[in-house]
Amino acid sequence: MDEKRKRHRVNFETEVRLKTADDNVITANSADISMSGLFLETNQNLEIGLECEVSLIIKGKTSKLTINTIGKIVRHVEKSIIGIGVEFVDDLEWWSLFSIYQLYGKRIIDLSDKDQLGAFYEEQLGVFAQSPYFLKKG
Repeated sequence: MDEKRKRHRVNFETEVRLKTADDNVITANSADISMSGLFLETNQNLEIGLECEVSLIIKGKTSKLTINTIGKIVRHVEKSIIGIGVEFVDDLEWWSLFSIYQLYGKRIIDLSDKDQLGAFYEEQLGVFAQSPYFLKKG
């Protein structure tokens, strides 16, 4: 994890719509998401500090789920991936859903492979431990 990052990120590609105060709408795909923000792959450059409505659209086979929140543009990236970083104004309460949904139909785990199974549980424990709803002893 990047040392500047305080929260665990999961790779998660989904449609995201940003709507600015002047009703400008940008639709792009997310590359990853954390409880505190996401990265969008887009060549659109929005002003750093610009606040916007963020709609994450998760599509299933027969339905879709839209999560709405408020975010602000915090960085532009023009390296191997071109895009923008969006920080959520408040922690995304539904964040653990992304780590669960990420697995749906995308990851196959050999349950007889103890190393693979252990790595999976270790990764998921790290993901859920980031959630304020995760019960911690102590």
